[in-house]
Amino acid sequence: MKDLKPKVSESQIVNACIRWLWYNKCFVWRNNSGAWKPEGTNQFIRFGHVGSADIIGLTPSGRFLSVECKSAKGKLSTPQELFGERIRNSNGLYIVARSTDDLEQHKVDILA
Repeated sequence: MKDLKPKVSESQIVNACIRWLWYNKCFVWRNNSGAWKPEGTNQFIRFGHVGSADIIGLTPSGRFLSVECKSAKGKLSTPQELFGERIRNSNGLYIVARSTDDLEQHKVDILA
């Protein structure tokens, strides 16, 4: 029997998390990283920090916040794990969210 649950894309999770964070007075924005090869060249232009989270910003109290959004089966890459470790070691807040329920679980920390 097929799974009847609708699949939620990572992009939908990111958008829902951003809305939840804005609603809760966080100053956040979408963070992209990757590479682009301009047409007619052999060079890649890299942008963003490798492994950085999908959403970055500040909690209402000014604490650095980083949210990595993943689909139900998505896994963190090694650079993402290292990025999260650096944020936590710097007293920042790093959350892996598969839905806004994960943000709710960390609401006390986010709003502290």
